[in-house]
Amino acid sequence: MKEAKLYQVMIGVLGYLMNCTRPDLAFAVRKVAQFTTYPIITYIAAVKEIFRYIKGSINTKHILIGTNKNLVNYFDTS
Repeated sequence: MKEAKLYQVMIGVLGYLMNCTRPDLAFAVRKVAQFTTYPIITYIAAVKEIFRYIKGSINTKHILIGTNKNLVNYFDTS
């Protein structure tokens, strides 16, 4: 069950990134987090792919523009 514990730690790290700095990860992290109790190799590979995505998009910009009534979220991944 060492793999399950490592998987749970990786999901925790992704959850922190998602909530604090990277809202673009929300869908993928939510999906892989559903399998924290019994992860199989497919889910572990998916988590590793998310980390590769983060590494490749490290220079992205997240911009929030708005007033009290309207908030627009721009995420530049280029």
